Amino acid sequence: MSVESLSLQEGRERLLESLAKMREFRRGSISTIYRRCGKKRCICARGEHPGHGPLTVLTFKNPVKTKTLSLRTRAAVELAREQIRCHDEFLQWCREWRDLNEKISDMKLNDALRGAAA
Repeated sequence: MSVESLSLQEGRERLLESLAKMREFRRGSISTIYRRCGKKRCICARGEHPGHGPLTVLTFKNPVKTKTLSLRTRAAVELAREQIRCHDEFLQWCREWRDLNEKISDMKLNDALRGAAA
């Protein structure tokens, strides 16, 4: 096994170890919105009124539709932000995993091609 091959295998092991240490994560985005309640006599029904709020919400897609979840406490907002940040780290991990495996696959394919030409 070549030095490059050993280095790539070590890289795979490091990535697998980092995957095992990842915390829970979620897709989505956090935003602040204002809403109208729909009551005709409410102040929010007036055209110049922005609506009730500000409300902090988490929006994410599930397989069927986009869902919105109200984040009513500061702790919920911070937890959702951390989970989204962890999802970004997971996506970066996926890119690194893909790139590393493509390098290993290229090396093995090149070895096979050299063997076929000999």
